[in-house]
Amino acid sequence: PIAICDEFTIVGIGSDGNALVNAITFDDGSTDNCGITQMLVRRMDNPDCPGFDATPFGPTVPFTCCDVNTTVMVEFQVIDAAGNVNSCMVEVEVQDKINPSIVCAPNADIDCTADYLSDVIVGQPLPQSAIDANGEASATDNCPGVEVTNSVISNTVECGAGTITIVWTATDAVNRTASCI
Repeated sequence: PIAICDEFTIVGIGSDGNALVNAITFDDGSTDNCGITQMLVRRMDNPDCPGFDATPFGPTVPFTCCDVNTTVMVEFQVIDAAGNVNSCMVEVEVQDKINPSIVCAPNADIDCTADYLSDVIVGQPLPQSAIDANGEASATDNCPGVEVTNSVISNTVECGAGTITIVWTATDAVNRTASCI
């Protein structure tokens, strides 16, 4: 058989942090005069993913979050009706295209005698004492490494009236973001 591969393929990691890609995805018109009976694929070792080394040939090939922002070499194999085998190599760029999700803590009424009120400054992060008293946003992502930051965007509090507005931002390991206010 004549194995013809895509030279370069992009794979997106799914919402569960994994991708399982069918062998035929890497085919770019492989042929044989007796007919191709099987298409298989295996991943080569990725030093960026310790413990997730090369896989045996199979109908699919797995990718995980540790592959994101790396290029993983895969070998695509075709087998014809006579049992002849040929293969070619494909570079696979693994991407995370899913934004993190974030949920803000519910709005809170603050007593005007709260110690931290004088430390709430527009353009600065919320003081930890204010977070401890009122809660914080929680974030999730399909891959590990999501971080949550905050910034006070307005403070119109005068004892007894006013509003403090905070933007909370979740940033994942590939700098995709989501925010809530």
